[in-house]
Amino acid sequence: MKRFNICGAAPIEPLESRRLLAAIVDRVLTIDGSAAVDTVTLRHGSTASSLLVRHNGVEQTFGQSSFDFIRISGGPGNDRVIVEYNGRSVPFGSSPARETTG
Repeated sequence: MKRFNICGAAPIEPLESRRLLAAIVDRVLTIDGSAAVDTVTLRHGSTASSLLVRHNGVEQTFGQSSFDFIRISGGPGNDRVIVEYNGRSVPFGSSPARETTG
């Protein structure tokens, strides 16, 4: 890692690059994957009104009242999407999780 030293001050190390994994845009919770193999897990957060998104081990929490839909775009990798509901995993394509294409 490259270090910078300005005028005798303590060295400054650049932060690692970070990518926004999930965001709410126009009331749609959008989760974007990468070209690699991604694992995305959706479950209730620490409160009943929050949703926890775990994307490759990185967690983000969103208030459920701040979005109306969830869009997951996995990318070209062999991705895995897990929806946990009432303490169990629900495969995509079954109720209450539903998969759409297009």
